[in-house]
Amino acid sequence: MTDTVNVHEILNSLGKTHFQYNISVFDCVHSTNDIAKELISSGTAEELIIISQKQSGGRGRNNKTFSSPEGGVYISFVYNGNKLDDKQSFSMFAPCIAVCKAIENYLGVYPQIKWPNDIMLDITIPGLTGASKKICGILTETQGGSTFSEHIIVGIGINYSTNLDELPIDIRQTAGTLRDYTFNNSNKTISKFISKLIDELDSLCIRPHEWLLHEYKMRTNILDKDITVFTDGQKAYAKAIDICEDGALLIRKTNGEITKIYAGDVSIRTSHREE
Repeated sequence: MTDTVNVHEILNSLGKTHFQYNISVFDCVHSTNDIAKELISSGTAEELIIISQKQSGGRGRNNKTFSSPEGGVYISFVYNGNKLDDKQSFSMFAPCIAVCKAIENYLGVYPQIKWPNDIMLDITIPGLTGASKKICGILTETQGGSTFSEHIIVGIGINYSTNLDELPIDIRQTAGTLRDYTFNNSNKTISKFISKLIDELDSLCIRPHEWLLHEYKMRTNILDKDITVFTDGQKAYAKAIDICEDGALLIRKTNGEITKIYAGDVSIRTSHREE
């Protein structure tokens, strides 16, 4: 039986102080971020959370497709940017930290962040110990509302109790799922997990930039690693040195050049594979 999202269970788990959120749950939408944008344009989005059981057109960074079958957590948060102390730092770092903390505190496993916003988990599979698999993708966007205030949309997609056989064949080798930690455990419901995620992200709204950056660095799996960097159709080999104040990844190329990258994909190189 599919574990479905229940608004009452979410709110009961959060407590009465969180009834300020307008939570909408759908069976299926094209994209929860797209619903958020529509509501912002209509002037009805304020402290809004949109959840869907599945998505028909989920997307990630650079308009990449994000497969969204049943069993996953597909959720978008809408924040008024004017109410955030540091909306840039919040947008860059807080969603990744919140997902990691929610999974860690609710399920007892320790995921890590692969720059800029993929959440990875080491999963042991036959013949390959400690394979790092992507269990979550995050897409943060901004949009002006009817009153011209800037809204922050945080879209999160997590393979919570997702059956990997329902994902496209070409991503099954790199995708992971939390299914082994949730399957047949009636106490670990998707609604209770969502309440934990809401609580964690909400608590980060008031955290200063320095704390967010430090926590992000502590949870990243890429620093001091040999990596392959893919930017603008080009591939380069480098070492990841640091996460900069503005969220850029500082790298040292094989020719010794030190530079920042602000967008692109990276993979960790080992003697056997790239992750």
